[in-house]
Amino acid sequence: RNAINIGLPIFESEEVGEECLPGDLLEVDTVEGIIKNLTKDRVYKTNPLPEFIQKIISLGGLKEYVQKEVKRREKCII
Repeated sequence: RNAINIGLPIFESEEVGEECLPGDLLEVDTVEGIIKNLTKDRVYKTNPLPEFIQKIISLGGLKEYVQKEVKRREKCII
């Protein structure tokens, strides 16, 4: 949870942990849940992040998400 709170996407993949080495170049698709090891030309499938978590991450973390939601709701009340 702390990773999400600070806007850091996390994924679980035993294969990635076993096969990737320091210095390998990775490309991560957070929407589709795909991790590509460009160094080794390998593709790994993980569970994509839920939409609400993607939104939190895209805004930079939970604090930023809450601030935006508070402002949005204040506009609805006025």
